[in-house]
Amino acid sequence: MKKKTFLYSFYTVFMFVFTLYIGVEPFYNMDMLAYMAIVQKMDGKSDVGQIHENTYQLAEESLSPDQFTELSTGTAYRKHLWQNPESFNEQLAFYVIKPLYLLSVFSFYKSGFNLLFATVLPSLVSYFLIALLVLYWLNRLIRSPWLCTWLSIFIMVSVPLVELGKSSAPDAISTLFLLLGCYLFVERTSLWSSSLFFILAIATRPDSIILILLLFLLPFMGKWSKKVSPLALLLCMGIFFLAYLIPQLFLEDVSWTTLFHHAFIDRVLYPLSDPPTLSASAYLEVISENLVPQGYFTRMTLMVIVLFAGMVGWRRVKTRDYNFFNWSFNELFMLIIILTIIIRFFLFPAFLGRFMAPFLLLAGILFVKEVFPLLEAGFSSQDIPIRKRAEKREQPFH
Repeated sequence: MKKKTFLYSFYTVFMFVFTLYIGVEPFYNMDMLAYMAIVQKMDGKSDVGQIHENTYQLAEESLSPDQFTELSTGTAYRKHLWQNPESFNEQLAFYVIKPLYLLSVFSFYKSGFNLLFATVLPSLVSYFLIALLVLYWLNRLIRSPWLCTWLSIFIMVSVPLVELGKSSAPDAISTLFLLLGCYLFVERTSLWSSSLFFILAIATRPDSIILILLLFLLPFMGKWSKKVSPLALLLCMGIFFLAYLIPQLFLEDVSWTTLFHHAFIDRVLYPLSDPPTLSASAYLEVISENLVPQGYFTRMTLMVIVLFAGMVGWRRVKTRDYNFFNWSFNELFMLIIILTIIIRFFLFPAFLGRFMAPFLLLAGILFVKEVFPLLEAGFSSQDIPIRKRAEKREQPFH
């Protein structure tokens, strides 16, 4: 017990110090400027020219000359925004759709933090809380505190997770809420409390709804269909749709076609007053060009697939049961993660590591949850008892 307390205390202190370390040199991008401008509007400012001037002036004062030059004149598009307040103001429509992240930035700003650093603080705080949640979740699945501690550290210092924690973006908060919701859904089988965090995840990043809706289809299937009320599930799914639709109805955001065109075809200087069109041929061309992506996305997607194949293969071989309808909850959940990645690719084929971080986290935890009970049971030829011991730790809604 003392060893576990020492190790977990060491982990907590280490992750706190490491969070401070990555916060020394956060990753500032163009999104940061937009969030800074929106927070000024939330604070009561309305003059477009003044907000534009304040945003770039604060960025110039807070960043190094090279960083500011890159953000202000690094490309023709960035130079145009730097010189045109009206065009910059219309760009904000790409970012207002993430209200919970904006509220957190606004809260830190009103608490006295520098506005530029306030765009990163929600990610840093969420990164540290994710680290604690990862340790807590793995502790339920792994008996060895040494293995649990070092595996948690290995996960949290990986490049995608570090990128998640030091970005001026809503991804870290969304990942935290998504992970909390999945933990409550899978481990605590708590439909309503998990739904609360799923709603918060959607309010932070609307595209989180893809994974959440697919996940809520699982209790309708097979041996779980009688363990939870279909009406309750449908009610939760309806609330998720409302959480997704309400911000889009009341906030001046842009259409998906405008966002897609802006991100992958050509920068849209005036997305509200002059929205572009998106042809089917242009869409298919973008998809075909990105079918073989480079960088983190490729490696992390392959890692998820390898974890999925290893998990399914291990269990099927050990149990000698190859019937798809007898797949465990964890195996189906992993399949849903892969389906989410595929759907998200066709909607928005962007390949940033922070976009993939929640999927990699969940895939790794599910792999541990599925395989470690079988490892702890030992390489016994008595497959049925092994299977029963393993299933005790994966059955949802019991």
